Amino acid sequence: SITAVTQPSSSTSLTITTSGITNTTATPLITYVAASGTVLDAAGNEVANGANTTATDGVAPTLAEVTPISALTNDNTPDYIFSSTEAGTITYAGGCSGNTSASAGNNTKTFNTLSDGTYGSCTIKVTDSAGNQSSLLSVGSFTVDATAPSAPSITTVATDNRVNSAEKSAIVVAGSAEANSFVTATLTDTASTVKTGTQQLTGGATSYSITIDGTTATALVDGNLAVNVTARDGANN
Repeated sequence: SITAVTQPSSSTSLTITTSGITNTTATPLITYVAASGTVLDAAGNEVANGANTTATDGVAPTLAEVTPISALTNDNTPDYIFSSTEAGTITYAGGCSGNTSASAGNNTKTFNTLSDGTYGSCTIKVTDSAGNQSSLLSVGSFTVDATAPSAPSITTVATDNRVNSAEKSAIVVAGSAEANSFVTATLTDTASTVKTGTQQLTGGATSYSITIDGTTATALVDGNLAVNVTARDGANN
């Protein structure tokens, strides 16, 4: 509000004391008419020297998304970036929450810890100091998967768990893993020679069969083989 308007009798200038005014429109909140030495408010009413007047703010904040959350993430406290034309208080809905203070410009908000699952209805709203509420900003749908897949099982190596000379160039490691995961099988011989093969499971499949050539470059030596199989899911767990 304008708390005081003072014009010394011997001066062509005036002093305006305000409190809490943020003018976000192109329309001046007050106008000084030099010819008459009067001050007019936004409605054209004269403000007497030393009088109080109240400036209204009917403009709501405008929000826009800046950086969305990845459609699939293993981060259960993801960052969401949006912009606001005004400072204010944030209201969250749809299962998401976080810090409630918004500033004018870009805002980076780290959501509070989310459980694994899909979030398709999260929204943000900003209310300015005058009580004007922005339209709801929809946070795009995203899925949190912060849980690592279970360890894959190994059913067989070379069908009978013995690698003969005929099988050495095509050693098949078979078993099961989490559906749609990326499976890596590693063979290590007693000389620390390592051979690796991979397979991407698709279409909900859980069975893998990875063929590894044990003869390329430095061939595997006779003796016991250490077999290790890992799985990585789509969220990179």
